[in-house]
Amino acid sequence: MEFHWKDYYDLAKELGERNEEAALRCAISRTYYAIYCSVLAEVKAKDNYSSPTANSHKALWDYLNRYQDKKSKKLADYGRNLRKWRTSADYEYEMPGSKLTSLENANDTWKQCKFKCEEAFKLLLQIFTT
Repeated sequence: MEFHWKDYYDLAKELGERNEEAALRCAISRTYYAIYCSVLAEVKAKDNYSSPTANSHKALWDYLNRYQDKKSKKLADYGRNLRKWRTSADYEYEMPGSKLTSLENANDTWKQCKFKCEEAFKLLLQIFTT
């Protein structure tokens, strides 16, 4: 049975409801992987895309950006933004942002991730089902 990468996003939304920094960081990370793996699966199916072993994440967003339509370029931008936030959530001791605490910054980042991911999934459907 095929794994549905959007399930990562469903889990992320559950984690995002908790007001705990660890849960929010996990939500941010799972959100990125939900969209990354979903896009990767679609590009592989449509274009027979083979991801390189080095810099595979950057390579996917760069590849998608080469499509000539605005929706694909926007999806690539969302992917890059989500990746940046995922990296901060996974590796930074303090979540970057303008708030006083790392928890508040994690909450702000989660809200942005949630919005971008929702938009990214809409674009993914529009691009690969037409």
